[in-house]
Amino acid sequence: MRRLRGSYMIGLIMNSLRCLLTAIRLRLILGMSAASVALAGAPPPAAADAAGVLRHSASISETNALIAEVRVSLSQAARVFVEYDNPQAGRYRTALSEPGAEHAIPIVRLRAETTYDYTVFVLDGEEAVAGPEGRFTTGALPPRLAAVTRRVTGRSSQPLIMSNYRHRDGTGYFPIWDEVGATVWYHDQLPAGPIKQLPGGNFMVPTRGTFVVITPPGEVVTRIEGPRRVGIPHHDLDVLADGRVIYPSRENLVFDDSANGGSAETAFMVDNLRIWDPASGRIR
Repeated sequence: MRRLRGSYMIGLIMNSLRCLLTAIRLRLILGMSAASVALAGAPPPAAADAAGVLRHSASISETNALIAEVRVSLSQAARVFVEYDNPQAGRYRTALSEPGAEHAIPIVRLRAETTYDYTVFVLDGEEAVAGPEGRFTTGALPPRLAAVTRRVTGRSSQPLIMSNYRHRDGTGYFPIWDEVGATVWYHDQLPAGPIKQLPGGNFMVPTRGTFVVITPPGEVVTRIEGPRRVGIPHHDLDVLADGRVIYPSRENLVFDDSANGGSAETAFMVDNLRIWDPASGRIR
């Protein structure tokens, strides 16, 4: 009996560690105000009176089938979060909101054509009070994205994988897949290309010489005109710890090739690597 009890306790400890590691990995990858962290089967706080919630509703974005929004009206200002789950897709929790009486909580990391149950929680001091429950169903993926097939073998060391692809007509997608290959996020309002997640959780995309910043709920919050005077950004970028952007760029130049029998104004293109500080505008 002691051996069985010891094995049971070890199993509980190991399961708790696995849950903690899963939550930490997701928080690192989707460390953003609108992000959702996996609960990995952890039980929600104990249910209590939900007198603080006056109204609540859920809706799917008109422009993205995998982004939902839960609206909550409270009798007085407080902080809230939402837990949502599907037996096959898993259970998740949004980040804690700022204090307020009216809340619009974005819900991300959703699978297509899937029904999720959700519960609103209100923070009463340091205690999370379970409020009313609701349900929403996500829409279908855009046809071109739905037509993409994936074959998954093994298991990814990361819970989420971001990719991109472009169609011949210039349109494309930035999809995010989960560990089993299901699409759980996408953005289709920009030409597909390189993308980088910023320290705060937003994504930066260079497109046609302009740096665009989008939030996980898909909103374009910034359009930064790229430093065209020293080249047009292309193919990739990275964001340094101090916020500067390092990127490859192409530059069109002219040189005198008359000594070789060529034109005095021969056009050619070079590639270079630049570091741009958006705050000061300075470029190295």
